[in-house]
Amino acid sequence: MHLRPGPLYIYKLLPQTNCRAAEQPNCYTFACKLVIGRVKLETCLRQVGRGKVKEMKPLAYKELGQQVEVLQRRLTPAFIEGAVGALMRQGEDVGGGVNAFRLVKHLLGNPQFRDVKVTWAYDRLKPAFRIAFEQIPSLYYFEGD
Repeated sequence: MHLRPGPLYIYKLLPQTNCRAAEQPNCYTFACKLVIGRVKLETCLRQVGRGKVKEMKPLAYKELGQQVEVLQRRLTPAFIEGAVGALMRQGEDVGGGVNAFRLVKHLLGNPQFRDVKVTWAYDRLKPAFRIAFEQIPSLYYFEGD
């Protein structure tokens, strides 16, 4: 069973500036709509590049985007199976298995990434993950979308 984070959890990860850059009255409303899929995370992050949100560094997302592009080309079933195996040897997540965020952090080589960055990266990697996971029968359960 996969549980999605609630709006309060998402809100705490946002800049909390209520700048309306994401075309929502405040960050909490944006978080609520993000949880139910009415808006995309990029709606907020896109504004970073326009200088409306000062707390987040646009260059970090440019570099992260480049890392994600490189990683997408490497996401073969064998590569993912090896990465999941390595994470399992390090220890399972609470509840067993390996969750999507932990896998993305591992594949990007930075376990200290904030959840906002991991969500941003995972949204872009999700189609490649789905294709690869369909070809890995040994990974019958993966906590993620």
